[in-house]
Amino acid sequence: MIDAVDARYRALFETTPDGIMIVNDEGVYIDLNDAMCAMLGASREELIGRHFRDFMPDGRIDDAVAAFGELRERGGLAVEFPVRRADGTFLSLEWRSRANFLPGLHLCIARDVSALRESEERYRAFVANSTEAIWRFELEVGAPVALPIDEQIEHWYQHAYLAECNEAMARMYGFASAAEIAGARMGQMLVREDPNNIAYLRAFAESGYRLIGAESHEVDRDGNEKYFVNNLIGIVENGFLVRAWGTQRDVTEQHAIESARSALLDRLEFLADVSALLGASLDYDETLRATAQAAVPRFADWCFIDVMNVTGEMERVAAQPSDPQDALEPAAKIVVPLIARGRTVGALTFANSESGRTFTEEHVRLAEDIGRRAGLAIDNARLYSELERANRAKDEFLAMLSHELRTPMTATLGWATMLKLGNMPQDMLATAAESIAQSTRAQARLVDDLLDISRI
Repeated sequence: MIDAVDARYRALFETTPDGIMIVNDEGVYIDLNDAMCAMLGASREELIGRHFRDFMPDGRIDDAVAAFGELRERGGLAVEFPVRRADGTFLSLEWRSRANFLPGLHLCIARDVSALRESEERYRAFVANSTEAIWRFELEVGAPVALPIDEQIEHWYQHAYLAECNEAMARMYGFASAAEIAGARMGQMLVREDPNNIAYLRAFAESGYRLIGAESHEVDRDGNEKYFVNNLIGIVENGFLVRAWGTQRDVTEQHAIESARSALLDRLEFLADVSALLGASLDYDETLRATAQAAVPRFADWCFIDVMNVTGEMERVAAQPSDPQDALEPAAKIVVPLIARGRTVGALTFANSESGRTFTEEHVRLAEDIGRRAGLAIDNARLYSELERANRAKDEFLAMLSHELRTPMTATLGWATMLKLGNMPQDMLATAAESIAQSTRAQARLVDDLLDISRI
C-alpha cells in the first residue's frame, strides 16, 4: 500500500509541468523533479546536495536568503525571483512555497514566467515607442450591455476613467508624462456637449463595442480643442462592459487645415455671389439691399450699408434684419469703408450677436474686398445716372437748337420765296433785304455759340 502511494506521488512529482524541489532547513536540495532540473539546466544527480544560493544571480543572494528565512518564519511564500542556470543564463520564475510540509523539509514549486515577462517587456516597449496613443479605460461599475444605449452612455460618463496610457497619449493632451493624466474621467476628455461625440459613443455600442476609424472631439489640459481618429474594443464580462482598449491618432492639424479650406471655399463662394449681385443692376439701392440679405446669416448676424448723399451726410440704404435692435451692442463687429476712385462713398458694417460667432483677419480682409466692390458699384451707378442726365440735357439742348435754327431760316425762306415771285413792291425790297440779313446774322450767332459749346 505504501509503495502504491509512493508510486502515485512520484508519478505526479515527475509529470507536472511546474518545477518542484524539496530543500532542507539549510537550503540544500533534497529532491527535484525533471521540470525543475530542466529549469536549472542540470541533472538531478548534479543538483542534489547543492545549496540554492549556487543558482542565485550575483547581487540577489542576500535577497534569496532573506526570502528563505521569511518562508520558514511565515510558513508560506509567493514571490517572483530569478535563478541562474548552470550555463550562466537567467530565468524568471514565479515561486509558490510551503514550509515544513514534512518536518524539516520545505516544498517549493516554480513556474517559468520568462516568456511572459519577455512578452510584457515587448508590449511595454511597443506601447512606449508608439507614435499613436494607446489607452485603457476602466469602469468603476460595469455597464450592463442590456441597458438602452442612451443609459449606457450616461453610465460611461459617470463611471469611466483612464486607467492606463502611453507617453504619446499624454503628450497629445499636453501632459509631460502618462502618470499625470492617469485617472482622468471620460467627461474631462470627451466633450459631452458635442453631439458628434454622442454619435461616436452610440456607434461604439451599436457596433458590438468594436469601432474602427471613428473621430472624436476632445479637449486637452488647457481646454484646446483636439480631434482624434480612434480604434477601440470593449471587454464584456458576464453581460457587463468593464473596460475598453484603444488607439488614437491626433488629426487636429489635418482637421484645422480641412476646416480652413472649407471656410476659404465658403468665403470665396460668398464673394462670388456678392460680386454677381453688385453687377446685376445699376440700381445701387436695390443691389445693396440684396447684398445685405446675402450676408445674413451666411457671413454675419447683421449687416448695415450707409452711403454718403449729395450733401455729404451718411444715409442708411440697407439693413438686414430690418430692425437690428440686438446689434446695438454686438459681440463682434467689422466696419469697412466703401471706396471708389480713392474716395470714401460710404461704410459697410457687419456684426455678430446671438450666434456667438467671432471675426478673424480673414473675415476682415473679405469685408474690405466687399467694401471695395460695393464702392465701385455705387460709383458706377452714380456715373451711369449722371450720364443719363447728361444725355437728357443733350437731347433737350438739341431740340432747342433745332427750334432756334429753324426760326431765322423760316424768315429767310419766306422773303426769298416772295422775291423769287418778282411782284414785290419796291418799298418792300429794303425790308426783305434787312430781314434776310438779320436772320442770317442770328443763325451765324447760333453756329458760333454751338462751336463755343463744342470746345468746352
